[in-house]
Amino acid sequence: MKHVVIAAATAAVLAGSLGAYAYVADGAPTRTESLCVADMSTDELAATNNQNLAVVTVQGRGAFVKEDPGGVQLYDVQVERVFKGGLKSLLRLGQGADAPGGSQKAAEDPAQVTLVPGRQYVVGFFLGGSYGDGYVMLAKEKPPLSDAEIDAHWAQAIAAHEEQPDCSDTIAG
Repeated sequence: MKHVVIAAATAAVLAGSLGAYAYVADGAPTRTESLCVADMSTDELAATNNQNLAVVTVQGRGAFVKEDPGGVQLYDVQVERVFKGGLKSLLRLGQGADAPGGSQKAAEDPAQVTLVPGRQYVVGFFLGGSYGDGYVMLAKEKPPLSDAEIDAHWAQAIAAHEEQPDCSDTIAG
């Protein structure tokens, strides 16, 4: 009897850019497929690959949604400046976490820093999903620049519309 096991990362549901599938027959993997992750290595790619970009102030930490492995830490944020997307002023955003309270997966992802209540960040995220209003794909501390300088930087990054290079999806089996 043939069984199919499907595992998908949280971002697959929200961003459609990350996922993995393993096909199993008689308890042994017969084929593995993985999809590419959106590249956030430059501000231009982050601007292209995120549905929304904004400066936010983290108001507080909400619930931790346990998953295997790790989970998602929810945060309440005040939207201060919007660069991309149409956003309401208060949002609840989820960020990948290893444990409640913010032992974040950010250590593995240079595009993310752990969100901390009371601080401001430039965040890129996708709306929807099961983590409040959206899921954070990019989190950078707000730089010590004027609002006009930050606006100009992100306007340029959005205008550049840097296309993500083709990735090599993994297919084995």
